[in-house]
Amino acid sequence: NNCEYPDCPKKDCDDHKYRACPDGSYVYEDPYNNCEYPDCPTPRNDECEDTSKQCPDGSYVYQDPFNNCEYPDCTACCDPNDKPGQFGDSSCYLGYQCCPDGAWSCNTVDGVSFICDGQLIFSGFGKECKKTKSSKAMRN
Repeated sequence: NNCEYPDCPKKDCDDHKYRACPDGSYVYEDPYNNCEYPDCPTPRNDECEDTSKQCPDGSYVYQDPFNNCEYPDCTACCDPNDKPGQFGDSSCYLGYQCCPDGAWSCNTVDGVSFICDGQLIFSGFGKECKKTKSSKAMRN
């Protein structure tokens, strides 16, 4: 077969042995793993409420039925009250962007690159949070 290594030995399992999983599916003995049963799929919790949570950037997250109905984390967003260039601040004369971690970054070199979390980036920027009375309190 022109391979350097021979195939791993396949153990002869009883093809009819299976184990029922809580979600109603079945798993069969694995001949390449000493006829051990693989893990059952993560059970789905169908008791999650059909609710969503609004994130500070205006997007929504929904309960995860495969993670005990927990909400996933919202992506970070930048507080509009801290936006550079406000109140006569001219420190970002070549522009600014919202970094993926929710911090604002000024560009003072070329107008297209920004330092976010210690890295020079050109794309993949974050979003500005929706304006509210207390945007700072909404940060994740």
